[in-house]
Amino acid sequence: MEIVIAPRKDLGVDNAGKVTFIGSVNDTPAIDGGERYFQSDLYVYKWTDRRGEHCKSTVKEVLAEFGFNTYWGTSRRRVPSVVLINVRTNVPDWLGAAGKTHINQVPYAETIAKTICTMSHKIPSYHGQGYAMVYESSCSAQRSAEDYLDDFLIERRKEIDADPSLKITDRLTQR
Repeated sequence: MEIVIAPRKDLGVDNAGKVTFIGSVNDTPAIDGGERYFQSDLYVYKWTDRRGEHCKSTVKEVLAEFGFNTYWGTSRRRVPSVVLINVRTNVPDWLGAAGKTHINQVPYAETIAKTICTMSHKIPSYHGQGYAMVYESSCSAQRSAEDYLDDFLIERRKEIDADPSLKITDRLTQR
């Protein structure tokens, strides 16, 4: 399983809480960006934190619990980010009558929820920053979230290659 949450530097406070979700199975994203792969009729996305146990039915609902939403106050929202989840499996358990529409998430859901819980705390929020800050965004060169994620992953790979002493957990959460 590969999970990445990367804050976007090209968007400012006007996009607070915005998240671009890219989901894929075996490096193959769905037409809808992969959101359907990570939806369930059951509440399989479970995690425990200081507020108790939580259960959600989609990854987007889990992300919303950690400030990736547009209905909380701006100070509680996270900076705009890109989230990539790629499940690698030899034999995916495809569900749905329309073919490869979604997978059985039960084996993966709890790990995904716990990882998102841990990683989302590394993404800054707008708490304590107020509204007087000047946020710059590059309007001249509009780039897609996928382009930004590619650049982020290439940059992180260079940093990791330059310092092999980083632990695997530091590699995923540093930044």
